[in-house]
Amino acid sequence: MNEPERRLAAFAAEQRQVFTRAQALAAGLSASGLSRRKASGQFVVVGPRTFTLGGVCLDWRGRLQAGLLDLGPGALVSAEAGVSRRRTLSADVWSSWDARVAPELQSSMK
Repeated sequence: MNEPERRLAAFAAEQRQVFTRAQALAAGLSASGLSRRKASGQFVVVGPRTFTLGGVCLDWRGRLQAGLLDLGPGALVSAEAGVSRRRTLSADVWSSWDARVAPELQSSMK
C-alpha cells in the first residue's frame, strides 16, 4: 500500500469505510489511478461520488454515510434511520434542496 492509499484508508476508517472521489484525489491519487483501481475492483462504487475498498461489506450505517457524502454538506439523516434498519436509504437521507425537509430545517442547513 502506497502513501496515498494509506491516507485514503484513514479517511475511510473515520467514515464507516466509505470515501469520496474528492478525498481520493486529495489523498494524492490521480484521476487515472482512481479509474484503474475501480476497474481492478480495488475500489468499489457505492454512490455517484462515493467508494469503498474492495472486499469491504458495508453495513446500513456505511450506506447511510455514503448517501450523506454523495449529497454533500447540506444532507442529513432522519431520526427514523437511526432506529430502523428496515428503512430504505432514499427515505432516510435528505438534502437541503429536498422538498421533504421542513422549511425551518432548510434555512438552518444553508
